[in-house]
Amino acid sequence: MTQPEETNYNCTQTELYAACAIGLSSYRENITDFTAFKARYDTPWADTFQAEITAAETLPNFQARDEVSETANILLTLKAKECTDKWQDLKRYILDAWPEILQKPKLEAAGSNLYPKAANQNWDILKSMLIQANQFIINYNTELTANQNMPPAFQTDFQTLKTDFETLLANFKDKEQDTKQQTHQKIAANNAIYKKLTLMFGDAQAIFRNNPVLKDRFIFTKVLELVRGSKNITKSFDIPSSNRLVINRLVANSEITNTGTVILWLDSSDQTTQTTAALQLNPGDILPKPLNTNTITLFNPHPTTPGKATARITVD
Repeated sequence: MTQPEETNYNCTQTELYAACAIGLSSYRENITDFTAFKARYDTPWADTFQAEITAAETLPNFQARDEVSETANILLTLKAKECTDKWQDLKRYILDAWPEILQKPKLEAAGSNLYPKAANQNWDILKSMLIQANQFIINYNTELTANQNMPPAFQTDFQTLKTDFETLLANFKDKEQDTKQQTHQKIAANNAIYKKLTLMFGDAQAIFRNNPVLKDRFIFTKVLELVRGSKNITKSFDIPSSNRLVINRLVANSEITNTGTVILWLDSSDQTTQTTAALQLNPGDILPKPLNTNTITLFNPHPTTPGKATARITVD
């Protein structure tokens, strides 16, 4: 089996995607210098990189991956409880079918030695116990059903329960493998965009070796500081009624939260009038900062009530 992928980036996935977006934006702003250095640096290169970032970001995250196997595990656990309860019923039938001196070997033949681990959610042991118990019922069905002890239908019921458990166990193991494969794919995609970003940043250090300000825009740790908002605060903003408010210096991964009671509209950059691309922000709603800008405009169309919002901004 393929070994688990190791992350090459020393940050969270969300921070990586935000850093890539900032780095790509800086690249586009200086594309002429990049093209002069290496002809392959052009607009299609940027568009391809953007598609790769989007593809990596849209791969299922941990919660999405884990949900499937976790659901399978819950269903398996419920079925396992039915199985161990059913085995306990079998135990009672065995104790009634044979004299005390024979009960221990009969119970062991039915899987009693496996029961403690089986009841403690060791799925493979439980499967073995069910197989053993099912064969015991087949072998001793006459003795078990004698004297109106074990109901005749018990054999079929036990067989059905065993089959159901085996099906759920197989499904659970399959989902676990899927989760591991998806994790590998996610990390591999993240590693790829991190490598592409840092290679471009390396070339930028040569391109802008005599321009310290531009050089800093292509240093991963510097970009990561911006993403993390190492010097930032979460600030509350009031948006006057029938008016707008421009918010500058937003942290790269900031969220904008409507903490007021009226509907607001979020527009990218400094807008004097609301555009058709503006996003509706209902009371209590949370939206991420638009890509490729550290400035937004919040519009409050309500005629009398001021709006309220919070966002993280960089401070000196």
